[in-house]
Amino acid sequence: MEAADLDNGEIIVEAVRGDFKRRLVTSWTASLFRLRTRRDDVVVFRGSSIRIETEPNLPISIDGEVLAHTPVTAHVAPAVIEVMVPRGV
Repeated sequence: MEAADLDNGEIIVEAVRGDFKRRLVTSWTASLFRLRTRRDDVVVFRGSSIRIETEPNLPISIDGEVLAHTPVTAHVAPAVIEVMVPRGV
């Protein structure tokens, strides 16, 4: 996965190209084993607001679970989550 920071105001969307099920399984496996080949089938989009439309409509996996379908618009919501971190970290 692309590097992400909690406070940079960016959404990172990784879209897997190709035959949906086969490429998705291949991508997940390569990600699990941290293989560089994962990048061959993934297109990365970054921004504070992203609109995703596909033809036909497709499921969207968020952290490994299908939670939505296209079309969808995602926006950054500043200061929505409070994160506690021990001192010295």
